[in-house]
Amino acid sequence: MSLGESQCDATTCSNGGTCYDHGDTFRCACPPGWGGSTCNTAKNSTCASSPCLNGGTCVGGGDTFTCICKDGWEGPTCAQNINDCNPHPCYNGGICVDGVNWFRCECAPGFAGPDCRINIDECQSSPCAYGATCVDEINGFRCVCPLGRTGSQCQEFIGIGKTCHYAGLQFPHGSRWEEECNTCQCVNGKVECTKVVCGRQPCLLPGTPGRELHSCSGGRECLEHNFLTCLCPPCHQWGFCSSPDSTPIIQTKCEPNSVYLDKSCARITLIFNRDKLPTGTTVENVCSELRYMPATRNLAKDHTLLVLCDLSYKNQDAVEVAISFQQDEQPNHSQIQEAASTIVSTLSKRHNSTVMLAVIEVKVEMQVVSQPVDYLVPVLCVVLCILWVFCVIVCVWWTRKRRKERERRERVPVEESVNNQWEPLRPVTRPQHKDNRDAQYERTKLMGSPDRTCTSGEDEEEMEEEELELVEEEGKFPIQKYSKPAARAKNGLICTMRSSGSSSPSLKAPYWTGFSPKDNNCKNVNNASTGQEHKEHCV
Repeated sequence: MSLGESQCDATTCSNGGTCYDHGDTFRCACPPGWGGSTCNTAKNSTCASSPCLNGGTCVGGGDTFTCICKDGWEGPTCAQNINDCNPHPCYNGGICVDGVNWFRCECAPGFAGPDCRINIDECQSSPCAYGATCVDEINGFRCVCPLGRTGSQCQEFIGIGKTCHYAGLQFPHGSRWEEECNTCQCVNGKVECTKVVCGRQPCLLPGTPGRELHSCSGGRECLEHNFLTCLCPPCHQWGFCSSPDSTPIIQTKCEPNSVYLDKSCARITLIFNRDKLPTGTTVENVCSELRYMPATRNLAKDHTLLVLCDLSYKNQDAVEVAISFQQDEQPNHSQIQEAASTIVSTLSKRHNSTVMLAVIEVKVEMQVVSQPVDYLVPVLCVVLCILWVFCVIVCVWWTRKRRKERERRERVPVEESVNNQWEPLRPVTRPQHKDNRDAQYERTKLMGSPDRTCTSGEDEEEMEEEELELVEEEGKFPIQKYSKPAARAKNGLICTMRSSGSSSPSLKAPYWTGFSPKDNNCKNVNNASTGQEHKEHCV
């Protein structure tokens, strides 16, 4: 057997093993600590405990080992899931969801596709009416209305008005267009625009990929700027659009990283997750995103709105934003509150800005204004209480009045039959003494109209005593009491019946004589039904 046919060579036995040729086979004599047919297995291998996770393969080498991980895992023991969302694969503000060796893009409204590159055409349903032209936009559309119509879908008829001339262009009445970060409208020859201070617009310098998406409008030139504040470097590809020299400079005390606050100033702190920020993001990009939001335009219809941004002095991952209205226009405190809350609410919703999707926390600072004391509610409560008490008093008074009237009606006694027939006395056969025709008896009053007078028992006794005193003064005849035609009613009252009339003689008072111990009683019989004459019977 020649050496060329030997089964052993320098690499047959690993880890210092010695190879012995046995013709058609070989044998390795392994050094201490190694074993196996080629001495590649450590007798005390660290792979015996299966240190590799998630299906990784362990390769031992003495006291050390190495894990060969499956796709989607990494780390010394294959315990870390590889972030398939890094670098960010989703476009147009899509949110990336990481899985094990896979990812999924959740697209913002208006976009579709596996990586959110497809812009959904909202004009497919022809939403614009009356022959208007539909222009597709991100998550929406815009209708270019014909002459005489306006509205989101050209549904409003405004008539034929005057055209507007603006920036060398002619716009028909009712038309709308965008002027940088503002929206303008032609109203019968007058241009009305929102009042957001746009500032200098960021742009990509020539030769930068994607420059057409961030170019300057109106044919302006993109100029290099060396003082941009970079959040996610590198940022050298960004510049600013040139601006005309006539651009006014607005002076304000409401600035980022300052302690000044008033009724027209508010500060918003945006804290970002730098890992989610697109490469090349600057503070100026953040400010431009805020100024160009549609919600910001709606806040500046009547007053000039200024938005300033700067990197926070306290947190390098935060941007401070100062929003203020022009002070000489004297806006209400509620307007700056509305502006701050609107911007915060817009940032909390899903939108198409990739930069703003990296915001993880928002803080708002505003001046606390004490609310004026409102006395309207207490005054109304007092007035209502007074009216209620007055109504209660009136009701109580009315109830008592009705009760008294009812009691007064019920107090009238039921007439009892009064017997006017007195016991006949003995006939007087003797001639009357002429002294009996005394003036005292002539002065006796006749009884009046048929009224019924009710007096108490005490009053009746007093009347009788007075009459007796008159008789005693005469002293000419014995004193005898007489009874009046009366009836005792309820409640101890004595009711006396009196009669009067042209056709009826009056019933005189009792007539005493000196010859009879009884009263000479007279009886009046009044027959009203038959119209007979009244007869006076004396006994």
